[in-house]
Order: sequence, then structure tokens, then C-alpha cells
Amino acid sequence: MILKYCKIIKDEFGKIPIIVVDDIDLLADRKGEKYKLKDVFDLFVSLNKLELAKVFVITSNTLFVEEWYFEPSIHPRANLLWIDEFDKEIALKFMDFLAEKKELNLKEDDKEYLYEFVGGNPKVIINVFNTATHLEK
Repeated sequence: MILKYCKIIKDEFGKIPIIVVDDIDLLADRKGEKYKLKDVFDLFVSLNKLELAKVFVITSNTLFVEEWYFEPSIHPRANLLWIDEFDKEIALKFMDFLAEKKELNLKEDDKEYLYEFVGGNPKVIINVFNTATHLEK
């Protein structure tokens, strides 16, 4: 059914759908679902291969990624994009970038303190910058 609708969208509208699947690892946790999940991944590979859709599978479960991404039917046909925390050097440069963008006066001590407090998580760093009221402009 999904193949049919993706083909209709491509043929009639000249568009390629984007399908985003989040927390797919929850299916793998259910008993007896492993073989069904293999069928789902085969469908995703087919959609991409036939250029009927772009499929993005998102999960924070690294064990799931290690188990499924390296399957012979998936690995050569898929791209893996790891999104993780910045190391200290990159985190400090990211803080410089945000400070410049927001026209904030950020001292080295401030960056060091922020890194000690939140680490290299870009989302948390952005949240701190978005709520920062004590930094001078």
C-alpha cells in the first residue's frame, strides 16, 4: 500500500515523499516482531532504491543501530548519521559561534563553566544561550 501511494505521489505530483520513522526500536522490543521488522526495513530499502521515497529512521538506541544497520541487506544501501555530543574543543567553538550570533560577550571562564555544567550537548548549549540574561551585550 505504501509503495502504491508513494508511486502515485511521484507520478501525479512529481514529488518524492519523505518518511520519518522515530523510535522504530520499540518494535524490535516486542516478542515475535523481529521478522516483521526485517520486512519493514526491506520496504524502506525498496522505497529508496526505486526512488519513490526518502526514508529516515531515527533512534537513540545504539544497540538497535548496531544490530540492524550492519545487516547485509541494509548496510550497503543505507547511510548512518551519528548525532552525538561535541567534544570540548568543538563545544567551545560552538559557544563562540552562538555568542557572536547573539552579540553576547562570552568570556573564557563562562565557556569553561558552561561546558562543565552541560557538557557538549548542542541542544542544551543552545537552550542555555536562549535563556541567558546575565551575559552582557
